[in-house]
Amino acid sequence: MPRLTSARKAHVGCVSMVLSFLFSLGSPAWGDARGPVYIAGPAGWTQVPQSAFAAEPNVVAAWIAPPDTVSPFKQNVNFMRATTTTGSVTSDVAGNIREIQNVEPGVTVLENRANKRCLSNSSRVAVYSLQRDGRRLVVEQVFTLASGALFIATYSRDSLQPAVSAATRSVEGMCPL
Repeated sequence: MPRLTSARKAHVGCVSMVLSFLFSLGSPAWGDARGPVYIAGPAGWTQVPQSAFAAEPNVVAAWIAPPDTVSPFKQNVNFMRATTTTGSVTSDVAGNIREIQNVEPGVTVLENRANKRCLSNSSRVAVYSLQRDGRRLVVEQVFTLASGALFIATYSRDSLQPAVSAATRSVEGMCPL
């Protein structure tokens, strides 16, 4: 396994913390989020209160889907500000994918493409699947550079759950202001 730089270790640690947070979301309530990127939760989903992720200072906002009958997994969307960036969204995505493949077993990259919903070249979409807690998850992430910072929007669902287009639109709609 390749050696991780301290910046990459911090980034991987942050990604692992956020993934752990996403898989343990608690009771929902209303919250608010603003920043140098446009973010909005999926219509009909419930925003998680800031207090639920107070220990995760990089998480800006999170939403969970209404319960479904397909899986007990709570589909969720979150927006976070990364602790490090290379200054190139393409390099950040490639590095993130490599690190997740090193940390999580059985990661399959399904997509790595430009985010066509943003008018600039500073946003990319990465979709991958991974095994976590006995279920196969699909994770859609959008990486956006704005005001010199890297923002990551994530939509996670059980692979048995159909994708919710409102959630995909929510994460792909994270564009620099």
